Amino acid sequence: MGFTVFAGGTLFDGTGAAPSPGDVLIEGSRIVATGKGLEFPPDAAMVDCRGLAVAPGFIDLHSHSDLQVLENRREKTLQGVTTEVVGNCGFSPYPCRGNAVDVREFSNGIFRGGDEWKFDGVADYMQALGQTPRLVSVQSLVGHGSLRVALFGPRQDALSAGEMDALDGELTDALSGGANVCARVECAV
Repeated sequence: MGFTVFAGGTLFDGTGAAPSPGDVLIEGSRIVATGKGLEFPPDAAMVDCRGLAVAPGFIDLHSHSDLQVLENRREKTLQGVTTEVVGNCGFSPYPCRGNAVDVREFSNGIFRGGDEWKFDGVADYMQALGQTPRLVSVQSLVGHGSLRVALFGPRQDALSAGEMDALDGELTDALSGGANVCARVECAV
């Protein structure tokens, strides 16, 4: 584990405090010190940040990159985004169950997906997320629209009490499997 110094930048600490000039000392993937006039190991790698802002990663709380995060695309990371919350506006790529075609038709306008994706449940989606190291942390909300379409197709009528119970059961399963009902923020520095 080596040391890296982000030197001479304007530090934004994420607390709302006024920015200040300073350095950030990192060992491996952990921030070990911040401030002005830090002492650091002579063999530390130096990154000149003069004229630049140094800030914690940004959280994109309203993302529709549910399928793009599986591709490990760099666009958002290059803008400083380190966490994406997907599954917004009632759309999530799961559950599909037996209605994958209907769920894709319901969601692809916002996901810009193709005809191949299908996640029976949150476990399938989380497994796909875990197959490669992520450039961003992903928190997935379960989409109420996707839940309904997965269970009952593209119907627009009122659901019966039994159908509502089935939705509740599917939601409980998704939450138990790792989906979020609201975003939880994790910081991995």
